[in-house]
Amino acid sequence: MIMNRIVTCVGLICAVVIAGAQADPKKITPGKQLGKMNVGDVIGNMKWLKKPDYGDAASGHQWQTWEAKKPDPRNNKIINSLDVYSSVNDAGDYQIRLIRSTSPTFTTGEKIKVGSTFGDVRKKFPKIAKIAEYQSPQFSTKVALFDEQASGIAFEFKLGLDGQVGRREKCLAIWSHEPGLQILNELYPAPKYLTQKPSIQKQGKRP
Repeated sequence: MIMNRIVTCVGLICAVVIAGAQADPKKITPGKQLGKMNVGDVIGNMKWLKKPDYGDAASGHQWQTWEAKKPDPRNNKIINSLDVYSSVNDAGDYQIRLIRSTSPTFTTGEKIKVGSTFGDVRKKFPKIAKIAEYQSPQFSTKVALFDEQASGIAFEFKLGLDGQVGRREKCLAIWSHEPGLQILNELYPAPKYLTQKPSIQKQGKRP
């Protein structure tokens, strides 16, 4: 009886610890989590979310964007954003497949965050590969997107005039996405949406 109680108590403690780890609002886990959001969550169940500032949707796929109210002095005084890509599942609900943030608040288990250098990111995630370049209205520069597709994490960096990213260049945004997700081959390719966000907002195309 005593042993059973001990086992039960240990199980409850482990459950609490695991739940606490999953609920860490500042954590990035490749392929699983960015802050309060988890890949695979049904976005309609997140009652704490306010109406997105803007987005675009069609044919069972959607992007939604939430913006900070003030510039972030930690991140070159840009307006931080949270961008979420989701698609309709078999139950008819929008399910999160990709989460992107420009805020330095969120950190991976390897202590990588927005503001970490390209050299440090490459050291912790050696399998990242450049998959795209796009002109970013948010950062007012050309950006390179590096993805570790199998594990589900991606990073953005400013491109130099030579078309390369220097070791000391700082990370501008981090993504956690569904492992194996073809970021460039989906109905709403991420670089296209991120390039067009300002014009989408002006046109009032909000989900």
